[in-house]
Amino acid sequence: MRVDTLEGMTALFVGCAAAFTAAERASPERARAPYFARARLTDWAYWPFSAFVTGNLTRIMTLGAFAAGAIALGYRGPLPALPGWLHARAAAGLGGWPVAAQLAVALVVGDLVNYWNHRLRHTRWLWPFHAVHHGPRTLDWLSSVRMHPIDDLIDNITVGLVVLGMGISLEAWLLTGPFLFFFNTWLHANVSWRFGWIRYLIATPAFHRWHHAEETAPRACNFAGVLPLWDLVFGTFHLPDQAPRAFGPGATEVPDGLVRQLAFPFVRWLRDRA
Repeated sequence: MRVDTLEGMTALFVGCAAAFTAAERASPERARAPYFARARLTDWAYWPFSAFVTGNLTRIMTLGAFAAGAIALGYRGPLPALPGWLHARAAAGLGGWPVAAQLAVALVVGDLVNYWNHRLRHTRWLWPFHAVHHGPRTLDWLSSVRMHPIDDLIDNITVGLVVLGMGISLEAWLLTGPFLFFFNTWLHANVSWRFGWIRYLIATPAFHRWHHAEETAPRACNFAGVLPLWDLVFGTFHLPDQAPRAFGPGATEVPDGLVRQLAFPFVRWLRDRA
C-alpha cells in the first residue's frame, strides 16, 4: 500500500486511528487529551501534510540522491532507464532474495543508520528541525507525525541511500514505508503496557516516551526506532519502571501551528545571527 495516495493515506490513517484510539482507551498511561480540542489542530494538520508533502518529497529526494550516486559510479544511460538498471543490479545481489528477507534486512540495517542520524539530529545545527517533533506536550498517536520536512529528509535519505546501495530492491524499500509509519505511530501511543522482556527486543511506547521526556538527565536516550539493541550496544538505553513526568523540547520554545513550525528553524537561524 502506498501512503502517498489519497486511498493509501486514508486507509493508513483510519487503521491507525481505530487501533490506537482503542488501545489508548483500554489502557492509558496518562490522562487522555481530547483528540478534537482546539489545541490539537496542529496535530491534525500534520497528518495530510506529512502524507502528501513530506512523504512524496522524501521519496523524490532519496531517489534523486541515489540517481546522482549511480551517475557518479558510472551510470551513463537515460534517467528513465535508471529504475531498470537498479532492478538488474539488485537482482544480482540482495534484490534476488525473497522480499520478506529483503524487508527484514532493510529494517535492521535501516534502524542502525537511523539510530546514528537520530543522534546527529540532536546536535546543535540540526536540533531546531528535530525540535519540532519534540514540541508536543501531549504525546499520543495523534501527535506522532509532527516532523519538519528537513528533519524527515535527513532521516530518510540517509537510510534510503544505504538500503538501496546495499542492493535492496525498490519494491522491498517501498514496503518499509507503511510498516514504519504504523510502527512510529504506535511508539507514540499513550498506553501503559510494558511488555516484559519483549521491551528489550522491540521498541515500545514506554521506551520511546523517555526519548521525549522533559527530565534533563535521560534526554539523550532511546534513539532507536525499532530495535532497542542499538541503544543497549551504544550505551543510550534508559527504561526505568516509572514514567516521565512531562514531555517537550526542553529549553527550546517551539511555536504552535503548522506554518509557524515549518518556519521556526529558519527564523531561529536568522535570529541567532542578527
